[in-house]
Amino acid sequence: MQQKKFDTARPLDYLFAFLIAGILSFIGSLLVGFVGFFSLLLAPGVGWVIAEVVRKATGRRRSKPLFQVAAGSAVLGAVANQLPLLVMVLLGYAGAGYVLSLVWPALYAAIVCTTVYARLSGIQLR
Repeated sequence: MQQKKFDTARPLDYLFAFLIAGILSFIGSLLVGFVGFFSLLLAPGVGWVIAEVVRKATGRRRSKPLFQVAAGSAVLGAVANQLPLLVMVLLGYAGAGYVLSLVWPALYAAIVCTTVYARLSGIQLR
């Protein structure tokens, strides 16, 4: 019950967080898609930018579900441009070589997601 008074997010904040995180993550995945392995080095920076934009758009309001919505949307945005290839692999139309091309985008999405969540929720590693 004590935690509830710290949840200050409004219903519209969830929509803003979902749209902003998804769109920025999608744009980020398109841009870093050209650098292969180095996208893993850029992913924390992209996650940080997404978290800061979401934080400003929501007026710094807080809620654990708000952070989860933003992180989930960041994953969806990061893998959205790989969706056609993923469907082809799952249906068996693409070979094993294409499966390996999904490794970097999946790792990128995981890093962006965790960075967004950690930055918004205030988790600090010391």
